[in-house]
Amino acid sequence: PLLPLDDANKTDLTSQFTVFPNPVNNMATLQLTTNNDTQAKIVLTDLSGRIVSQQTTKLYAGKNQTNIDTQTLPNGMYLVTIDYNGSRVTQKMLVQH
Repeated sequence: PLLPLDDANKTDLTSQFTVFPNPVNNMATLQLTTNNDTQAKIVLTDLSGRIVSQQTTKLYAGKNQTNIDTQTLPNGMYLVTIDYNGSRVTQKMLVQH
C-alpha cells in the first residue's frame, strides 16, 4: 500500500546519493540507497549537456554501489544523473587526472 508523505517524513533523495571520491581520477563510485528493488538509468553528461556515458543497472532495496570508469574523460565538471522509481537525482562530479 502507498503511504502518504507529509513534510515530517519526506526523504531528501540527494542525501541518499553520493559520488566519491570527488574529485575523481580514474574510477568514480556511486552509492545510492533505495527502498525497493528497481531498475535505474545512470547518465553522465558534461556541462554542455552532451551524454558521455550511460548505463542501466539493477538496484536492490538498501544500499547500492556501482562504479563509473572516468580514466578516458577529459578533466572537467560532469553531472551524474540517476533515474529510478519515477525520481531523478543528480550530483556534480569533478574529473581531475
